[in-house]
Amino acid sequence: MSRRVGVDIFIEDGSYILQTTKHPKLTVTDFLNAFPTGPAKKPQQENGGKEIGSPDRLYLKIQWSLILLGRAEGCSVWVPVNDRNLAYQKQSFAGPTLSKLPNFGFEENSRRIIQNIDVLWLTKNVIRKAFEIESTTSVYSGLLRLNDLVLAQPNNQISLYIAAAKARRDKVYNQLIRPSFHSLVSACEFISFESIQEQAQRVEALALDSNARVTGLIKGERFHLPDHYVYPDKL
Repeated sequence: MSRRVGVDIFIEDGSYILQTTKHPKLTVTDFLNAFPTGPAKKPQQENGGKEIGSPDRLYLKIQWSLILLGRAEGCSVWVPVNDRNLAYQKQSFAGPTLSKLPNFGFEENSRRIIQNIDVLWLTKNVIRKAFEIESTTSVYSGLLRLNDLVLAQPNNQISLYIAAAKARRDKVYNQLIRPSFHSLVSACEFISFESIQEQAQRVEALALDSNARVTGLIKGERFHLPDHYVYPDKL
């Protein structure tokens, strides 16, 4: 026959106390930070494979840098609706970004793809550049969103970029030259986190006023298809 045991947890004289039925009090303050760290939960995903929840700090830094650079080039900047609630170093994303995506006249599927891309630069309601940031997620997911955009709007003039650390350049290349992305190769460029951060630091150092504009801040690398495709051993 089992007996129910009561457990009380409370604060007494500044210490956390645990006490079970018919047992003396036990101070557990010293054990609060001693629990082992469990495996990180896999981020939840929205429809379309975009991760939601708290993004990593590097992702936030790059996204904020792209917002800063876009504004320096005189563009309006869009980030996904949920990302407007984010901030980097106490600088809210909501202030310098658009609260509503303009009506481009695209059909619903194209609009859904566009509004979930990590960063968009616009001039007079025309999309100039689209960026996918790959810090912890698989490179494939970002390329897939850009590829969907190319397939949905094959005649668009949007410059597409996949942003990742220099160390992941080969991974981006191996994914981009896959047969499923051949339509994307000529339209997409690789840009490193390091170059984005370097340019952002330069812009911040210039302390531009609201009317000043800088051009040519983004310089990506365009890949070319090999003579024949060899599926890489490791992706």
